[in-house]
Amino acid sequence: MTSNAIDFMQFTETESRLTSRLIKYWKSLKGINNVPLEKNIDNTLISDLWDNCFILRVHEINRSIDYRYDYIGKNICEAYTKDLSRGDNILINLEASGLHEKYIEIIRLKRPIEHQGTYINNNDKIIKFRQCMIPFSSDGKNVTTIIGAMNYKMITRV
Repeated sequence: MTSNAIDFMQFTETESRLTSRLIKYWKSLKGINNVPLEKNIDNTLISDLWDNCFILRVHEINRSIDYRYDYIGKNICEAYTKDLSRGDNILINLEASGLHEKYIEIIRLKRPIEHQGTYINNNDKIIKFRQCMIPFSSDGKNVTTIIGAMNYKMITRV
């Protein structure tokens, strides 16, 4: 186990905020690189966050960015009222469609971003959320994977 992994494990014992933990995890993997490599991801270190996470694969096609969700945690599905049994791994919601700008930002900046806001889900519930997205690379240069995590409160509209 690397020194950075040990530092991260000690940090997680005192930090409960999901976004802080995910950024600290990213920094522990980054080292001196601009973007940490996908092959260094050890999801056992963030397994307790996994239900609140998603994995997005990024592809460049004809100089245009395309992406697909490889994984969407059950708590995110609940917030977006998404049934993964259909197997399409697409988040359908106005707020989710606005995430495209955040994905482009993280791909361009090659660093974590945090985002918070409020939206109304497909079941007419108010969702107040805070999320964090961290980039990874397969080649050390370009962002090819984004891991995101989201905490939220669901409020019934009156």
